[in-house]
Amino acid sequence: MAGAIEWYLRSIDIAPHNTTARQNLAVAYDIQGNTTLAIEQYEAIMDIDPENPEGYYGLAGLFRDLERYEDAVPLYRTAVEKYEASGSFWIRDAYYSLGLSLAAMDACEEAVENLERVYDEFIYDPWANYSLGYCYLSEPLYDAELADLYIVRSYFLGMELPDEIWDYLLTWDLQIADDLWVIYGYFGIFEMDSEGGFFFPTDQVPFREGLEYGWLIFVDTERSSVRWREEFQLPAPPQSWGSVEEEGYRTISADGRTAVTDFRSEILEPVIGNSWILVNGDPLGEHEMRIYVEGEYVTTFEFVVGLPGDSS
Repeated sequence: MAGAIEWYLRSIDIAPHNTTARQNLAVAYDIQGNTTLAIEQYEAIMDIDPENPEGYYGLAGLFRDLERYEDAVPLYRTAVEKYEASGSFWIRDAYYSLGLSLAAMDACEEAVENLERVYDEFIYDPWANYSLGYCYLSEPLYDAELADLYIVRSYFLGMELPDEIWDYLLTWDLQIADDLWVIYGYFGIFEMDSEGGFFFPTDQVPFREGLEYGWLIFVDTERSSVRWREEFQLPAPPQSWGSVEEEGYRTISADGRTAVTDFRSEILEPVIGNSWILVNGDPLGEHEMRIYVEGEYVTTFEFVVGLPGDSS
């Protein structure tokens, strides 16, 4: 890093108005932990080229890292204006960072407005999901179901949630037997990224061959195994229902639309679940899964396979 800084300084000696060199120099100083010198470079960019959004955005990022959100927010707002004026692709990052900073300040209405602008592009970002969930726990935005959805998404995306936040999440607390409670459950898709697989709660399943989808239900029990039944109803018969593992069995309705799977899951973690893989020939439209645990009805997951523009 010291070598990089040396060459950036040489570049600036030759061309003092080179804002790109100053921007990278600021990043290098920040990595070194020299915040004061980093701030100086971002301020120099703003002086040299007031229409360049990078100075405002970079300085805002430094203040956000320092949890100086009241200083970061005005700079992010200016960055948004400059990115918008230039038609820059990077305006999405400014909306995202502004939204997170506003959420940290409990300015939740404006935070949600900014985060929802770019949510589709940050849908798998744990901080975007957590901030939205946190804001939907506040007044006047309070929506328990939305808060639960976004916060749980952040959890499945790898965020370690504060202990107190669990008290605000929706729970079923359904007692099946003296030694078995069903706590809560989610339907969603199983995705892959560079760090491996993760579960993403949603009721919208894009039609993508090979995509895995299904449900997870958290239980509280000392039992070594739990039996569950899934009644899976499709809008039309698929080309094939596939096979079931040795620990269970499956029956298909006369019209070919419903599969009933009975299964016994070992309790290695406090969770049971099942998943399916989309293949060509699977129908699009509204699907339904009714779940029973030890013979007791627990919940129905309703979801749609095939988003607008999808085709089988």
